[in-house]
Amino acid sequence: MKKMKQNKILFLILILVAVMAACVSAPPKPGFRVSTTITRFDAFFFPVTIAYPNAGVRGNLVGGLPSIGRVTGNVNAFMGNTGPDAYYDVNGGVAPAAWNMGISAGSQFCAGQSELVTILSAGEDFGLNCNLIPIFFFAVNPSTIDANSPPASVTISGSGISSDGGMATIEYYNSYGTLVAQQTASQVAEDGTWLTASTPDLSSINSGRYLVTVRNPDGAIAGNALVDVFRYSEPPPDPDPGACGPDQICPIEPLIY
Repeated sequence: MKKMKQNKILFLILILVAVMAACVSAPPKPGFRVSTTITRFDAFFFPVTIAYPNAGVRGNLVGGLPSIGRVTGNVNAFMGNTGPDAYYDVNGGVAPAAWNMGISAGSQFCAGQSELVTILSAGEDFGLNCNLIPIFFFAVNPSTIDANSPPASVTISGSGISSDGGMATIEYYNSYGTLVAQQTASQVAEDGTWLTASTPDLSSINSGRYLVTVRNPDGAIAGNALVDVFRYSEPPPDPDPGACGPDQICPIEPLIY
């Protein structure tokens, strides 16, 4: 009886999900839909891709692609907001076509970034991903920092680090994605393979692993690294001999990191 009741509840949930899915209209045709997602780190610093609602999106037509199919639509530029459902319909947008598409300035993530994309057919649901995570990680030296006695500077090695128009910024994020410290690079290699920056004040943050993001002057993320922050505690004072007896050796607590 209990199992039948559980099956009935599951069946009703499945019906509800199906009804909700049916309420979402199809992408416009002529035109297309832009669905925004974001790839970022979870609490354990693994990359995950999730919906990115309320993102400002924009696009400009680069050119139609008649070799793929009959070009439809007459709208060659758009600007809007994906809203709580994380999508924006470009009614009458030219397709198939090449578009310069990206996230509008003022958005929470990837603001001002754009890329050349291809809409393959009218009625397509195109996924525009705000990727905050390069495929590779940079190396940081030192990779372990004593918050109470930090090194004067850190060196981060990778590629694509730029000093065009200014200096790269080094940002420190905790596992919740909160910016806890940042610093501007003092030196960047001409070939973009490394930078040096003063160590920011980390005295107020908790021990643990932090994400170190290298952001170029144009706002683009060059790469990420991981650094462990800890606090070295002095060993406790010698125990009172009376607490263990005059002929006993009291155990000393291990060092706390």
